[in-house]
Amino acid sequence: MTGREQELHICTFAGHSFVFSATVEDHLKDEIETYLADIDEASFYVGGRGEFDGIAAAAVRAAKARHRD
Repeated sequence: MTGREQELHICTFAGHSFVFSATVEDHLKDEIETYLADIDEASFYVGGRGEFDGIAAAAVRAAKARHRD
C-alpha cells in the first residue's frame, strides 16, 4: 500500500432490551463524537433488538449525518 495506511476502527454496541435512563442517548452521542475525534473512519455495528440498540443506531446515524466527509 502506498502513502498513508488506513487503520481499521470498529465500534460495537451491546445493551439491554429496556433503557431506564433518559440520558443514555446524549451519553452515546458524546462518546461517539469523542471516538471519532481521533480517527479518520470507523465501522459501527449495532444489534437489531431492544431499546438500547435503537438508541445506539439513532446516535450512529446522527453522527454519520454530522460527518459526511
